[in-house]
Amino acid sequence: MKLIDLHIHSTASDGSLTPTEVVNRANDLGLTAMALTDHDTVAGIDEALEAAKDLDMEVIPGIEVSCIYKGKEIHILGLYIDHKDPELLSLVWNNLFSNAIKFTDPGGSVSLRLKSEGAYAVIGVSDTGCGISQEAGKHIFEKFYQGDTSHATKGNGLGLALVKRVIDIAGGDIWVSSEIGKGSTFTVKLRRETGGKT
Repeated sequence: MKLIDLHIHSTASDGSLTPTEVVNRANDLGLTAMALTDHDTVAGIDEALEAAKDLDMEVIPGIEVSCIYKGKEIHILGLYIDHKDPELLSLVWNNLFSNAIKFTDPGGSVSLRLKSEGAYAVIGVSDTGCGISQEAGKHIFEKFYQGDTSHATKGNGLGLALVKRVIDIAGGDIWVSSEIGKGSTFTVKLRRETGGKT
């Protein structure tokens, strides 16, 4: 009889064991397969896959996505996900650049900054647009929130909430710094790949 567990969390979300410890524990218990399905992040998958590399056990990349449906929180499991799908991050860059362009008047500028900080890549998308108030900055990543309603016909307030969700799933971070009348900088911090490994 084969033993499998398709729903395990690690310290990448709310579990008590690291991804490596989870894999070793599952192996010690005789499992032939396990799915790492942390809440709203794939940050532990690479570590789990690496830990299982020399074991006779399959690690299934997964995620448990939390969402609200008809006012109730539900959790959806995704198994065999492509946790490094570049299409997800293209959504982030498309949204940040289109917002920077949308909120910058003709003659203004939009710029990109990329730097390495240890194991992370830090990407900044800046504009010289209208800027975001401190109060709006506190809510900018919430669904349906639009800090500048003068552009409301050009969007639905889901873009930055979706960007935040993708960055969370990728195990990264995003924040905004802004000043009214001077522009905004959205900064994304992601674990970078080195030599084919994260």
